[in-house]
Amino acid sequence: MKTKTIFMLAAMLLMSIGAFAQNNEPLEGDVNNDGTVDVADIVKVIDIMQNGGGIAGQTKCYWYVGLTQPTTTNYESIASIVESYKDSYEYTPESRGYVYVLVTDDKNITIVDPALNATVDIIVDNSTISGYKIYKSAIKLSGLVIINVS
Repeated sequence: MKTKTIFMLAAMLLMSIGAFAQNNEPLEGDVNNDGTVDVADIVKVIDIMQNGGGIAGQTKCYWYVGLTQPTTTNYESIASIVESYKDSYEYTPESRGYVYVLVTDDKNITIVDPALNATVDIIVDNSTISGYKIYKSAIKLSGLVIINVS
């Protein structure tokens, strides 16, 4: 009788363990999947937010067009952050000057002056800012220009 009771208790224990193991629902708020909700989950959420929202394949990069030459010390403050480039941009300089364009080094641009109905010669610098190219119009421009990105 004692043996039968022990086996019955062991069977009940094993069944309760099996039922517990089948509960695979994630714990609400457990962002890092460590089984607890704590400060480490808050840190993980902040990390996700700082690194582009945690969406795989989405890269944020700098974009700039203007009369100020981008440098290693100023490009982060003068440029916009974009997730992708458009094919074409319109830009009208505030005054006559060289037009600078900053794009990632996998992009190429052309500058078109509609008033001249021609492509403007450009000078390319791909060594000043790591991962980026700086394009500069070879002549000073004023009025509307079209920047094509490819």
